[in-house]
Amino acid sequence: MKALLSFCVVLDEGLVHDEHVRNGIKKTGKMKKNEPIPTTELHLGRLIKAELKHQGRTAVWLAKQVNCTPENIYKSFNAQWLTMPLLFKISKALGRDFFKECSERLGI
Repeated sequence: MKALLSFCVVLDEGLVHDEHVRNGIKKTGKMKKNEPIPTTELHLGRLIKAELKHQGRTAVWLAKQVNCTPENIYKSFNAQWLTMPLLFKISKALGRDFFKECSERLGI
């Protein structure tokens, strides 16, 4: 059985789309709404959405903080990965180190 290869493709406005290649066939990594995340998986969009809710803030507020449109914030909720510049701005605005959470998943 061939190994599963993962790579990310950067989309517009800092969103990243995760693709998987298995047996030479590309499959997009889009997740269905309310689909459970395995504990080994990290989904930054869902973490950000949960943190916003926890803080009682809105996507409109976050968009103003990171200088983008609310639509792009809503899109980021569905993105497993974000670009580093966008994640940096969001981390700073929310006061939460999402980079640390990513690096903790490396297990090294």
